Amino acid sequence: MTKLKVCTENKLAIENALRQENGKAKAHTYNEFYQIKRLAEQAEAMLEELGLPKTYRNRAIYESKSGESVPNSYKYSRRATHVKLVRGSKDWFITEIELCFLNKDCGKQKLLLTRVQDQKLVEIFRRSYKIAA
Repeated sequence: MTKLKVCTENKLAIENALRQENGKAKAHTYNEFYQIKRLAEQAEAMLEELGLPKTYRNRAIYESKSGESVPNSYKYSRRATHVKLVRGSKDWFITEIELCFLNKDCGKQKLLLTRVQDQKLVEIFRRSYKIAA
């Protein structure tokens, strides 16, 4: 898949890429542009909440699996969508879409940071307290 900027200009291209990967699956999958846009907004909000300066946000990764978590013992297979978003210098880009099956990880998101981003956040956090003598 080619990398697509998450913006309204790419709405059709993103929805087509989702349809192509999901096939006929509609339930429990990401199908609409607004779902991907919401993920990008959530990712940006997480970076903001952590206090990471905008100049350090490049190359952060946000992954999400659609649907809801089901126990491993769940005997029926239902399709879900796994998407990977990568932060550019200013915007989020969808870089991966793949069909997967519902499991205990569905409905969950994770934010992955670079070492430099981690170091910056630790530096920022350390400013918030003093060490007692």
